[in-house]
Amino acid sequence: MRPASLLRALFVAVPLALSGGMFFVPSVAHAQGEDRALALDLFEQGRALVAHGDQKAALPKFEAAAKVMRTFGILLNLAECQEKLGRTASAWATWREARAVAAEAHKNDDEAMAADRARALEPRLTRLTIVVPPTADLPDLEIRRDGAVVPRAAWGSATPVDPGVHTFEEQAPGRKSRRVDVVVDPGAVGATATMMPLESEAAPVIAVVAPVPPLAAEPFARLPLPPQESTSGGSGQAIAGWVVGGLGVAAAVAGIAVAVEGQGQHTDALAAATACIAAGHCPTTSAAYMAAQSEESSASTTKIEGYATLGAGGALLVTGVVLLATAHSGRSHASNVALQAAQAVQLRVSTTGAGAGFTMGW
Repeated sequence: MRPASLLRALFVAVPLALSGGMFFVPSVAHAQGEDRALALDLFEQGRALVAHGDQKAALPKFEAAAKVMRTFGILLNLAECQEKLGRTASAWATWREARAVAAEAHKNDDEAMAADRARALEPRLTRLTIVVPPTADLPDLEIRRDGAVVPRAAWGSATPVDPGVHTFEEQAPGRKSRRVDVVVDPGAVGATATMMPLESEAAPVIAVVAPVPPLAAEPFARLPLPPQESTSGGSGQAIAGWVVGGLGVAAAVAGIAVAVEGQGQHTDALAAATACIAAGHCPTTSAAYMAAQSEESSASTTKIEGYATLGAGGALLVTGVVLLATAHSGRSHASNVALQAAQAVQLRVSTTGAGAGFTMGW
């Protein structure tokens, strides 16, 4: 290309590039300005709520503002709000982050103040240890605390947590997941949450194609078989079918009601424990704590009774249906086979517990 042509090309390309840059830079700055405006607005809303003494409502405002723009002022207000609400571990972590922000900005006074506040919280921290016994440790085991995955490297280490109720969940491929609530007392120095082995997922039952043999040493009641009747006695068998089926429906309804009542007791126990923790004076020896634990034990017993009654009602209902279906036929052998299958209906309830202090699992 000749020098003159190259010079003309530069005269055309340079203004175009500059004009494109002029349009691009303001758009980026505009987006950043909107983010800053959002963060500052949330921050001011939080400050107004704090001025009215509503720390609980101010906390999510400060948290949202810190996600958009992390400045020392926002982090300072967030840490103070967390500390006043008793969230010591969260406040300790926020003070340490505020110190790093101040150090990066070369603000020595702010850095020293944040370091002092974090240091003052350290003796009050509650540390929780997740214990995974060898019998419960699986290669693909995943543990979540309050919905967040706990890294395997943190298992067995005492890490700071906020006082209150923490929900742990264990899950692994091919195993039934397990969930448990652990209540951490505000004054506790250390606590543990022990994980339990997960049960294997049972294979689905497809169909009953043969008589079910008697089960050995199983704690369930066998349903009595009605006496063998001839074809001419179908009317009596039909009446028996209606009676047995009606009893089954009544037992099933009663079982559901009892199970629902037990679940309600469980919810009340959890609410009582949470309220006790929120009040800030709930050691494991307190009357409120013991009452909540007693109510949870009663809820488990009530639910077991409800499930047992529901299982018995289902067996009675199946028996009644079979009696009605075979009342006017000569297939007495098929009737006995179906009734023996109904006898195999049973309910097994197992309860497990984990964690330190007051725990509730479902």
